[in-house]
Amino acid sequence: MMLHQYDICAIGHVTKGIEVYEGKPREYIGGAPYFISIALKKLGSSVMVVTKIRDEDTDILLRFKEHGIEILNIKSTKTTSFRIDYGLTLDDRQIKVVSVADPFNLEDLSFYKESKYIYIGPLTTKDFSLEFIKEASKKAPLVLDVQGFTREVSGDRIVYVDWPLKKEGLKYVSICKLDMREAELLTGTSEDLNIVFDTLSNWGVKEVVLTSNKGVHLYISNLKKNYFAPFIVNKVLGRIGRGDTCLAAYLFAKLEQMPFEKAVKFAAAVTSLKLCYPGPLRNTKEEVMKFFENNYM
Repeated sequence: MMLHQYDICAIGHVTKGIEVYEGKPREYIGGAPYFISIALKKLGSSVMVVTKIRDEDTDILLRFKEHGIEILNIKSTKTTSFRIDYGLTLDDRQIKVVSVADPFNLEDLSFYKESKYIYIGPLTTKDFSLEFIKEASKKAPLVLDVQGFTREVSGDRIVYVDWPLKKEGLKYVSICKLDMREAELLTGTSEDLNIVFDTLSNWGVKEVVLTSNKGVHLYISNLKKNYFAPFIVNKVLGRIGRGDTCLAAYLFAKLEQMPFEKAVKFAAAVTSLKLCYPGPLRNTKEEVMKFFENNYM
């Protein structure tokens, strides 16, 4: 029986940037591995992070170490940095690219340590190659947030695009995370979720986690079944990291062997708490469980 050193190994770029909401700028640290690893750690899972930032920004690493998260930095010429300007809602946002870190390559997989799942969180189309996905999937079941593969850097702007390698790449993915915009880009629709789920399933994805403004859907391919749970939040103040936190909660639920119907409710509960404030998940596991039991059970 294989011994796993970690529950999750999260690979992706950590970001340093500015977000502007209602005219008020705020510096933030973000990136998929940041939100997902802190949420997992808060819930009680073991996680390590592999990232790439420049020497001048290594203070970012302290944020992980404060939470007891092991993080390995592979030196990069730049750190990924964005400026995010929000419109009337937190789903209406314009992203300006300040800088993009060096992409991950096959040699970087040598830093991988045994885990039950490998999580890959691209922020742009250039972060990971198809070859990286193939090789990573040989080491552990692969969890992919498809977000970055729909974000092409054009000058200093993000252009939303289809992922041309989706049919080949998704063959290697066990769990795929996406939102409604990404569903539209990949499958041609976000109106008919049956088409979205059937399409992704036909491309090889075993489980789909789909977030919207209303809540989270979970589709299990071999059961051909869609589960849904709503977000319960009075005012959204922390849109950045919504999907990462949701996926972290779902992965924790899987590790705890929760039934699918319970797992999607748990993911919605954790995400609801995180949406109430900016930054990563702050709540203790006890607070999460209390909110979950009071509102979803």
